[in-house]
Amino acid sequence: MPITTPVDIVIILVPASTERPSAQPLGFGAIQVVEIPSEQGRAFELSARSSNGAVWEAPLSLAQSQALVALLDQLPVEGMAAPTMSMDGVSYRVQIVQEGPPSVFTWSNEDWRFASQVPKESWEAVAALAEYVEGLEKELRPE
Repeated sequence: MPITTPVDIVIILVPASTERPSAQPLGFGAIQVVEIPSEQGRAFELSARSSNGAVWEAPLSLAQSQALVALLDQLPVEGMAAPTMSMDGVSYRVQIVQEGPPSVFTWSNEDWRFASQVPKESWEAVAALAEYVEGLEKELRPE
């Protein structure tokens, strides 16, 4: 029986004139990044669920926010799904919520490397964003 670990990343982007959106419920393996109103440029807050089930939040620094924006700017406009080649490992879902329909990217492990119908550069941008957000979650997670 295959064993997969889900990683669900939701990034909520808001126009500058909008108030902070309400957070979505966080499930196991979920990381949520919400753009928050700021006069100092684009700012974000990360929230996740700790191993004991408690939800925690942490603001991103200006440098972390700028790096996130740079990665978001590299994403393809439309969502993509890579065919599943392997059943064990990590199953990723990255959802970008903004005005209009959300963009959703799904893949397992590194199966995106075999998705020849989409340019490799597009998948590399999505994978880099997921890796960065996972790294932020580990860095900001309370002890």
